[in-house]
Amino acid sequence: MQLYFTALGYKEAQLTITIPYAFDTLTVPLAENEKELEEVTIVASSRNNLHIENSPLKVEVLGREEMEEESVIKPAGIASILGDVSGVQIQQSSAITGNANVRIQGLDGRYTQILKDGMPLYDGFSGGFGILSIPPLDLKQVELIKGSASTLYGGGAIGGLVNIISRKPAIQQEAVVSINQTTLKETNFSAYLSKKYKQVGYTFFGGYNYQKAVDVNKDGFSDVAALNSLVLHPRLFFYPDDNTTISAGYTSTFEKRNGGDMQVLEGNADAVHRYFEKIPSAGIVLTCPFNIVGTIITG
Repeated sequence: MQLYFTALGYKEAQLTITIPYAFDTLTVPLAENEKELEEVTIVASSRNNLHIENSPLKVEVLGREEMEEESVIKPAGIASILGDVSGVQIQQSSAITGNANVRIQGLDGRYTQILKDGMPLYDGFSGGFGILSIPPLDLKQVELIKGSASTLYGGGAIGGLVNIISRKPAIQQEAVVSINQTTLKETNFSAYLSKKYKQVGYTFFGGYNYQKAVDVNKDGFSDVAALNSLVLHPRLFFYPDDNTTISAGYTSTFEKRNGGDMQVLEGNADAVHRYFEKIPSAGIVLTCPFNIVGTIITG
């Protein structure tokens, strides 16, 4: 007879016995099943890399796996994945353009600070189109700090802090192209390239989003605004030695949203049908951080 024994934390064991069994006690040795967890490095508590178990602050991390999943479900922005975190609410502030705020622990969006690689993004204000215009394909992870510790980052972080970490180049060539089409007439095209050489590396992300205005409930007004959006994020990395990393790049977002009366959006405005909201926006963030990794001892 073949018997199989399993226990949490141990490998499965197989034992063959003959019936009738001559002894009252059956001893089955189980070997420990070692499983190594993925190492998580955060930069939200400081601008230096720090292991999450050594962080003096409580930091919630949405890792690479969540970013890849979100890039398939909603490639245009990270609003929906942030809304899955406890204590974080994505509140739509405009029914016409679809603008949304990040509210943490019930506080208004102006009390939530948004950082990109440790630097303020869109002036750190979460009430604009920030989270709607940040594609997840370009991200390594998202870090969130909630509670009283977030006030260390200023009055704009009373509610909490969202730190968005970009991907860094790997030794192996990375090339990812994503094309998405939804039933709400939304089209997304995203491309990510990266490569690390001996003393230099690069990452490049480009994304284009096109959305037609859609009146879902047929009341004559758009429930989904028309959208044209272009996001570019190139970066160069220099490695003078094993303990020094210098990176330079910029993030640019060009976006136009248009919503309101469907007849106006279709170009048939008259004396009655005249209501619409048109919001063009553009933002460029330059980054040039200098990071020394390791310990310098002077005598």
